[in-house]
Amino acid sequence: MAAAVGNQYAKKAKAFEGAIKRALARFSGSSVEAGLDTIADQLVRTAALGEQWAIRELADRIEGRPAQSVTVAGDDEGGPIHMVHEVALVAIDATEGRATPQDT
Repeated sequence: MAAAVGNQYAKKAKAFEGAIKRALARFSGSSVEAGLDTIADQLVRTAALGEQWAIRELADRIEGRPAQSVTVAGDDEGGPIHMVHEVALVAIDATEGRATPQDT
């Protein structure tokens, strides 16, 4: 999905993405993929040593993040949404030029 016209954040994000990819290539001494592999190896080693944040990161990447629980509070009638529909019959008073509500 493209950024909206005039959105400068997309341009900045692309510039930062490029900088990260270049840094990964420099870090590994060869390519972006080799840099990612090196970092992934380090993450796995850290998780294997018992670091909870690394274990959680691996689980999130492999299994996906757990679904966020959402609680929707209801109104007095028990439902989360109460809808009201109202139809008004309006006639124009030709002598005054304004709308007048009709009793029906």
